[in-house]
Amino acid sequence: MELSSKVLDCFSKLERTLCHELCHVAAWLVNHTAKPPHGPVFCAWAGKAMALYSHLDITTCHAYEIFYPFRWGGCRGREWVVWQQEPNVVTPLWVMSRDAVPRLPPHLSSP
Repeated sequence: MELSSKVLDCFSKLERTLCHELCHVAAWLVNHTAKPPHGPVFCAWAGKAMALYSHLDITTCHAYEIFYPFRWGGCRGREWVVWQQEPNVVTPLWVMSRDAVPRLPPHLSSP
């Protein structure tokens, strides 16, 4: 099992995802069932887990927002912008003209 620290950036996401993955493990080890991955055997294990941990909602896909440290800001005139996103702050990281090489935005360029 491999979990991403970029996606699971808080305890509640880790707890929910780990429990989801352990339902797969139980279905495979106890019931010798891997397919369908979210079929009746998985759902039975998810039901048992949610009965034990009532604060968890184990589903077949996550509904939480994933934090991406870098995003394409899209086109700004004839330029493409990559944004660095921090909590409550969005900063242009670099700007690339469609006709030129990448360059840093003015506030990150050395004088």
